[in-house]
Amino acid sequence: MTELFETPNPTLLEEFGGRLREERGVLLRALATSDEELAARDRNELDDLDQALERLEYGTFGVCEGCDEQIPLRRLRAVPTTRYCVGCQKQREAHGS
Repeated sequence: MTELFETPNPTLLEEFGGRLREERGVLLRALATSDEELAARDRNELDDLDQALERLEYGTFGVCEGCDEQIPLRRLRAVPTTRYCVGCQKQREAHGS
């Protein structure tokens, strides 16, 4: 059985909020010292982190943007910035999105 991320769970909200803010801080420090190519990749990651924090704030974190189903907790722990469940992500990759 797959464990889902169901909001609002204060413990999980705190867990993911802390992880996302920590990763954001690391990237901001890296951007301050990166070359242009690395900085562009880091900026994309930073955008992903900011969007995930926004979803967390608005209560849509953990909901797949493709099918509106809950994203399994295991996937969120592996990729906390994900916007899609595995099935929808595979579809997007197959279609070059």
